[in-house]
This record gives sequence, C-alpha cells and structure tokens, in this order.
Amino acid sequence: MKKGLFRKGLVFGIIVMTLLIGTMIFPVNGQTAVSKNIIKNNDEISSEYLISENSNYPLNNDLDEYIINFMSEDHIPGLSATIVKNDSVFWTNSYGYANISKGQLVEDTTLFLLASVSKTIVATAIMQLYEQGYFDLHDPINDYLQFEVNHPNFPSTNITFLMLLTHTSSIKDNWGVMHYFPGDPTMPLGEYLEEYLTPGGNYYNPALNFCPEEPGTVFEYSNIGAALIGYLVEVISNVTFAEYCEINIFQPLDMDETAWFLADLNVSNIAVPYRWIGSKYIAYPHYSNNWYPAACLRSSVTELRNHLMMMMNNGKYNSTQILQESTVDLMLSTQYPSLPIQGIIWYKMYFGGRNFWGHSGSYDGCRTVMLFEPKTNIGVIVLTNGEFGNQAMIEILIELFDFAENMPPNEPIIDGPASGKTRIKYDYIFVTSDPEEHNVSYFIDWGDNTTSDWSDFVTSGAEITLTHKWSKQGSYTIKAKAKDSYDAESDWSEFEVTIPRTRVLTNVWYQCFLECFPMLERLLNFL
Repeated sequence: MKKGLFRKGLVFGIIVMTLLIGTMIFPVNGQTAVSKNIIKNNDEISSEYLISENSNYPLNNDLDEYIINFMSEDHIPGLSATIVKNDSVFWTNSYGYANISKGQLVEDTTLFLLASVSKTIVATAIMQLYEQGYFDLHDPINDYLQFEVNHPNFPSTNITFLMLLTHTSSIKDNWGVMHYFPGDPTMPLGEYLEEYLTPGGNYYNPALNFCPEEPGTVFEYSNIGAALIGYLVEVISNVTFAEYCEINIFQPLDMDETAWFLADLNVSNIAVPYRWIGSKYIAYPHYSNNWYPAACLRSSVTELRNHLMMMMNNGKYNSTQILQESTVDLMLSTQYPSLPIQGIIWYKMYFGGRNFWGHSGSYDGCRTVMLFEPKTNIGVIVLTNGEFGNQAMIEILIELFDFAENMPPNEPIIDGPASGKTRIKYDYIFVTSDPEEHNVSYFIDWGDNTTSDWSDFVTSGAEITLTHKWSKQGSYTIKAKAKDSYDAESDWSEFEVTIPRTRVLTNVWYQCFLECFPMLERLLNFL
C-alpha cells in the first residue's frame, strides 16, 4: 500500500464517520438553472398529505405521523419507503405528492430518480462480467477500452477496474462540463467519456478532470469514474449498457418498470423533482445527462427492493442467482485497509448504533438511500422528490429501523359472552401474537370506568383469561391492547357486551321495600 493512499484514506475515513451518509452526494456546481414553473406553496399542501396504505403490511400510526411531520418540516413533496426483513417484504408505504400541480399522490409503484443509488446497479453489472472471467479487478482498463485513459501527470500508472470501483482512480468530476438537461442523453456514453478523458476532447481539462495525485493514492468520489465502469460493461458485453442491465438485471429481478431512459418509461408515473425556495416549490423538468450510469436510473421502492434483497440474500433472488455468493462477499468487503468503509461501489455507514452497507444519492430535486444492516438482516429504501439535509435522512432511517426491529404486537383477539346479567362474573379470553415472538402483556378497559392493570407477561400466542362483572344494565365496550417486553404497544381492539338488569324478585312488596330504602338498592347493584 502506498503511503499517500494510507494517509489520505485515513483522513477520508474520519471525514466519512463525521458526515456519516452525507459524503457520497452530488455537488451542484455548474449545473443548469432550475425551471421557472412555480407550484403551490407549502401551506397549501402540508395539511393534505395523504398516505397510500397497503393492508398487507403492518400499520403504525405513530410512524405515519412521524414521516408526515418530517416531510412538512423539511419541505418534501413526496416520499416512498420500504423495509425488507429476513428475505421478505416487511413494510411499504407512500406519502405526499408525485405531481403537486396535478394533485397526483405518490403510490408504492411511483418511479423516482435514484441519483447515486444508480451506481449499485453499475456495480452488479460489471461484477457479473467479472465472475464470468472477462477481466480481473487489477487489470488496466486501457486493455479493454477503445480509447486510452491516462492521468496527465502519471501517464505510466495504470488505472484499474478496482480503482474505478473504489473511487481511487484520480478521475475527478468537472462540473463545468457535466451539465444535465431535459430529456434523455444527447450523446452516446463512450463518445462523451472520450471527449472528457482524452487530450483534445471537447470536455478535456487536465487540471479539472483529474486530481493532482497519482492514481491509487487518493480517494476522490467520481461520477465520471462510475460512468466509465458502465461504458466498460458496453465494451466487454458488446451491447449497450442499458440493454445489458435490462436483460441481465432488470428482467431477472422483476424490475419491469425500471429504466435508464425516459423514452422507456411511463413519464406520468415518475415523481416530479422539486426544490423548496422559501415559500414555494419549483419543479425541475425530468432530466438526464451524458454520464447517466452514475445517476439517472428511475425505479420504485417495489422494484428497487428486489435488488436490495438479492444483495442481502447472497446474490440470490427467488430461485435465480444474479451474483455468486463469493462476489457479493467481495463487493461488501473493505478493499483497502486505509479506506475501511469502502467496498466495491457499496460503502459502510454507521449511525444510530448500527452498522450498514449501502449507498445514498442526492441530485437536483431528489434525495435517496438504500442500505441494510447485516446483523439484523433488515434493509431500508427511502426515495423522495425533494431536497433536504443529511441529518434529516439519518433521523428518518433510524425511525424506520427502530420500527422494523421492534414491531408492536398485533391487536388482541377478545372472546367471551356477548351478553349477560348484572352482578354475574364472566370469563373473557385475550390472545395476540408478536411479530418478533416477544412475550406480551395485556391491558383491559371493561367499559364501565374500570380497568385492569397490565397482566403478567406470557409467551406470544398464549391465551389469558380474565373475569369481570357489570353492576348495571347497559351496553359496554371491552377494549384491550397488548405490549411486548420492549414496551411496544399494539392498537386497541374492541368487543361489545350487552348487560340487561337481572330480575331477582319482582313482587310488589319487594319493590316497595326498595323504594323505601334507596341506599339498599344501590348497595345491591354495586355487589
């Protein structure tokens, strides 16, 4: 290991641990001005946030309220999120607006611009070719390219596949020539990269397109480097990068509505990107760039999660092996001791007391993240069409992981007599299950201004029997809730009971006696 990489990598590691997931985002220097299409102001829509709920997943009113408040405070028009756990979908929900001016709500199938999360697909594509033996990670890329890429100050130092995949190639993003524009790319990927990376190219600038340090000695997050990996997929596979992904990744992963180009999508189902400017939202056009593999994939949480589950399941999706288990292990491993958080495109994050592998993304009008915690095998994806800060994203991720790690018990089932008599004791059975099989306790409101204390904890799924009697006739609602051993409480369940007055003695002398001694009647009713 070269000393420069160790020294600067160590500094990088400290910076990353400080900024957490916020390091891998897109700068916006030099990008074109936003659209002048001014939409409704925040006050007009903040009270109208609606939720696209799917009853197949557990519901949690506190989580919904947290997310809606988060969106209102940070001016996020729309958000879609999903949680996967133990190789299955645990929860999915969507909030807010995909298109404010049309009143179009975000649904679970709404497509979002993924920004840098797109790079995880680039990694899958190139590593499929790697495991088929087409190249070695330490091979010089110039052995495969149709044009040569050399550092202007170190022309004899080979740039390798691994350098591109770990952002150590010294290829730098020059935002002055990395514009975006409405619609799809205007140049073939290889043509743009040749103009950017070779002397004499229209976008070539040796001082701005490359770091001053030698390749392999410095970390420099590089969108152009990721795009170059996408082009290497084209060169090696002999099909376009987009075609390769469609055939080898999207189709096997059931990502039928995911694509790199707007022309291949239903644009009306794509969330419009927005910027909040203090009192109004401004809409960006649906845009792209000529280095699109690094940033311009569009997908939904219901499709992107298939890619996440594949990585969490050692490269397997359903019965299809997308990547070999050894390849996934390599991708999710530190590649340089001096860069302890960097894997192959994927990188480590730490916050909320948890360690993750994943990737975040930020571009004009969107903020995204996809990550998972190996220890609990829980993964989360959050896609938005707004712009907000790193700390806000961290806070919502912590909330989602807390929710997934400690789901409250289900609403208790109540069983027992639906009618009866006053002053007679009746048995009622209460039972519920806990998603994590935690022990549960029950709290009962009998509907007559009396409640039980929390019961002793019992195992999930075990019945408890409690007894109660009502002293007065009437209709009563028994309400029950459960909590687990970590104090996560379920919603209330209800059971209706009708209690008519007991007819004990009805002769006229008894009635007269009670009329003369009304306190005695109250005492009898109380017993």
